[in-house]
Amino acid sequence: MKYLLTLFLSLLSCLLVAQNVIVEHYSKNQGLLNNMVSMTEKDSDGFMWFATWYGLCRFDGEKVLTYNHYQLDHDVPPRKIQYIIDDAKGFIWIKTIDHKLYLFDKNLKSASNLNGNLNCSKELEHYAS
Repeated sequence: MKYLLTLFLSLLSCLLVAQNVIVEHYSKNQGLLNNMVSMTEKDSDGFMWFATWYGLCRFDGEKVLTYNHYQLDHDVPPRKIQYIIDDAKGFIWIKTIDHKLYLFDKNLKSASNLNGNLNCSKELEHYAS
């Protein structure tokens, strides 16, 4: 029994040592809009999306693309982002700290404010299904 326990502990320690985890830190220095990230979401295309106080960021594994009102001429992606979620139709749903709801079209790179035109169930059904 003693030998079995020793063998088990030896194998367990080998498994734990064999797991190499690489952790990289990203900040404004690497292109994020803000060092405070409130949420991350991996989309169906494999991109990582970051919700920050100053806008939305996308990471492709090498560089960070930012979406905020300084860079885009059309509908402004929101600031003070609290939650994001990716859907199956190519949109990022965005909720801000002030309880506003936006829909970011990843293909057009534009955001639409849904608060004014939320005939709640019809709009949500169209995008979420």
